[in-house]
Amino acid sequence: MKVNKLLAPWKGDPRYTAMSARAAALKKQRLSPEEIVAALTAEFGPPVARATLRKAPQPYHVVGVIGDDIEPAALNQLQLALRLPVAVRGALMPDAHPGYALPIGGVVALERAVAPAMVGVDIACRMHLTIFAEPPEEIRARRDALFRDLQAVTAFGSQGRRARPADHAVLEDERWGLTRQLRSLRDVAAGQLGTSGAGNHFAELVVGEVLPEGGERAADLPAGFCGLRTHSGPAGGGYAVARPHTAPARRETAGARGGPPG
Repeated sequence: MKVNKLLAPWKGDPRYTAMSARAAALKKQRLSPEEIVAALTAEFGPPVARATLRKAPQPYHVVGVIGDDIEPAALNQLQLALRLPVAVRGALMPDAHPGYALPIGGVVALERAVAPAMVGVDIACRMHLTIFAEPPEEIRARRDALFRDLQAVTAFGSQGRRARPADHAVLEDERWGLTRQLRSLRDVAAGQLGTSGAGNHFAELVVGEVLPEGGERAADLPAGFCGLRTHSGPAGGGYAVARPHTAPARRETAGARGGPPG
């Protein structure tokens, strides 16, 4: 019998490489498969029971219409996550779309467990809309000048930096000093604060209309408006912070085949 088949119950164990070498050595000594398994168990301990996926997902709620507002692939990803034995319930938000371990815009409640890959690496990744007091006609008339101002105060691209670092209270947060890694990222974050990043991040002037909800429109909002809409995120800082946590989670769950990573 091949060594990898004997080691199948230990798949995902961080000591797997050492166990494989030991099993190969025992095989050269002409030990039987049963004797090899017994020797490995005595030396490394019995295989850790791996979690298995439920046959059906836990309850969930969708805020939107699948296939219209939300991609079917996002629902499939949520349903897979909700088959985890630690999953309790979940939801899809209106902006949900496929992500890594969980859809972007997906929510899952876990019982006595933390899934770093579900928490994600995009700290503060968000959409934001600032509605101007001026009517759309006035903004349209000043559009070119406003675009020049927008380009002057932000920067685009993964390496984008402001000419002068932004000043914000978040940079004084005492948590920047918790670890050596966070201390090293503070100056990077200061240079990125107020920039737009890369990928699908953007900043744009938009004209919109407030649709009535329940037959009424908010009294302080006009029917038509103009605003600044932005999509921004951590520009790599979130990934750097998350990596030390996602890597061990991925190793610990390597044996649970078919489930979402980490």
